[in-house]
Amino acid sequence: MTNEYFENPENQEHSGSNEIRRADNGIESKGHQETDRNTARQINDEHNLIEDDHTAAGSKHAPDYIRRTANDLSSNDLPRNGLSRSDIRRRRIRRRRQDMVIRIALIFLTGFLCGSLFTGLFLRPKSIPAAAVANNPNDDPAGPEESTEQNPLDDSRQPAGIVVIDAGHGGKDPGCMESSVWESEINLQMALKLQEKLEAKGVQVIMTRTDNEVTLSLAERAELANDQKADVFVSIHQNSYTSPQISGIEFFYKEGEAGSETLAGLFEENIQSDGSIDSRGIKASGDLKVLRLSKGPAVLIESGYLTNPEEEKNLLSDSYQDKLMGYIADGIMEFLEQKAGREA
Repeated sequence: MTNEYFENPENQEHSGSNEIRRADNGIESKGHQETDRNTARQINDEHNLIEDDHTAAGSKHAPDYIRRTANDLSSNDLPRNGLSRSDIRRRRIRRRRQDMVIRIALIFLTGFLCGSLFTGLFLRPKSIPAAAVANNPNDDPAGPEESTEQNPLDDSRQPAGIVVIDAGHGGKDPGCMESSVWESEINLQMALKLQEKLEAKGVQVIMTRTDNEVTLSLAERAELANDQKADVFVSIHQNSYTSPQISGIEFFYKEGEAGSETLAGLFEENIQSDGSIDSRGIKASGDLKVLRLSKGPAVLIESGYLTNPEEEKNLLSDSYQDKLMGYIADGIMEFLEQKAGREA
């Protein structure tokens, strides 16, 4: 501005009032700054006071969970639930050891169970043919007490002879499968019934197999009978044919062996005496390997035709099997008595 502006009285008055306002504003601004600094200092002092109180013993104005946390942090050496830190540490160590012992025990138990299962499934020993020979008392030595003591009642029940009973097929060879039941299973059922009847009469019986899991060749069956010097060898089978009308029991004997033909004839006579069992008679055979390899009297029995519905029903019947094997047992006993009479 020029000097003329200030020389004017009105302008000078206006300028003076401006100077007064600026001075008042400066004083007021300084007052506000001072007030702000006092306020900030007061806030800092209060903040430091709260921090000091928290560090020492906790603030009355802090929440409960903050006071509890501060107390816990400042009292680590105090007992917890009545236990010191060392006691708690010992308990934790003891608990870890117990858990370790339990884990080790579970590992050993699991290993034992797995081993037992593996042994039972894959390492199960076969019972036949060794079990068949074990039926022979001569190959199964008695204990000391049995060998030195004899029961007088046994003198009247001495074995009348040695009979080898062969349940045809078995194991991997199920035989004919024309029925709901495998032929090998029916053969075994009949063979066990025949064994029971003969042993009740005092006959020494040797089985080629006693379960349906054993596989034996025809040569092994005949060899077992030869090794035991059997007086009678009987092999039990079931038959089948393309026509369902064919039925009846058949007896095949070793061709050229007189004892075999006589034994088959006795079986046929007993069956015919019943009248309710269809029979197709006796037949000589030189083709059946189990008969051809046998050295003594041997007969193969085809008990009936599983392809005939009515005969199949009979062959699966427990009562029919029992009746049929009763006639076979009677025929064997007659044959053994005749042989004993000739030898006498």
